[in-house]
Amino acid sequence: MADTRTQNMEKRRERTLEQARKVLADGGFDALNLRDLAEISGITVPTIYNLIGNKAEILKALVMGTFAKFEESLDSRLPCPTEQLPLLMMNTLADMIGSDEDSYRATALATE
Repeated sequence: MADTRTQNMEKRRERTLEQARKVLADGGFDALNLRDLAEISGITVPTIYNLIGNKAEILKALVMGTFAKFEESLDSRLPCPTEQLPLLMMNTLADMIGSDEDSYRATALATE
């Protein structure tokens, strides 16, 4: 099991990414800057660089997190007949977007 310091770093990282999602969903790509993100996350800009990286790496982490959630959700619905897989994938994605629209709006903005 990870030590307390590692767990705390991961919690700060996740909180910071959640704040970045909110900023992107509310204000779009241009609204996301590291100084403001650090302030609303209660950390410093160097801490953001240590936990995640620069703005591009934050966006990449948001997109990768969304893909991981999609894969996990899809896996929980498998197995299914091969011919039903495209419909299952679309339904899984629609369910995810419907359950957390802001996160997926942020992910879409991050990929532009």
